[in-house]
Amino acid sequence: MEPELLQIAEMFKKEIQYQLRKPRPSKTKSGLTKPVSGRYPTPISAPRASGNLYNSVQVYWEGEPETQPSLVLEFENAPYWYFIDRGREPNSGKRTNQMRPALREWARIKPLPRFRDARGRFLSNEERAILITRSVAKYGYAGTNFIQKAIDRTIDKIEDELGDYYTLLFLNIILGEEGEPRLIRR
Repeated sequence: MEPELLQIAEMFKKEIQYQLRKPRPSKTKSGLTKPVSGRYPTPISAPRASGNLYNSVQVYWEGEPETQPSLVLEFENAPYWYFIDRGREPNSGKRTNQMRPALREWARIKPLPRFRDARGRFLSNEERAILITRSVAKYGYAGTNFIQKAIDRTIDKIEDELGDYYTLLFLNIILGEEGEPRLIRR
């Protein structure tokens, strides 16, 4: 494997991790900032809770260099990467109750503000998970588009550091020849 190809894979991985570290406001699938009611300011979300998605990023080449290998982007221990990247439609027909155990754990780990109920008691993680689940079901969730942003930044870096040949090679892999991209997402 050419050292430049290994360097491209490492650049792409670092750019994905950079995108995952960026704080972003919470938005609905239609682009409205949450909370939709506007009664409270929109908090800027800390970029990660457990770091599982960040730590599971793997980028490597698959196949023989002579036969134009494919670039593999894998999130081994984080199958939810797709929803972080692309988001989720409101009322998309998926059962949101299936999300609740994961959201309960996320609410426990994530440094979210603690809300109080009408009596002044703090809400439990279970109650917060119910509220988050209801919000996702009702309004959806706007993805962060972190993969495309990482691709754009990687193209700029390759052009600066490795030149036009490797930039075109990377674009060819991402866009594909004859509509057949060779970026495999797992």
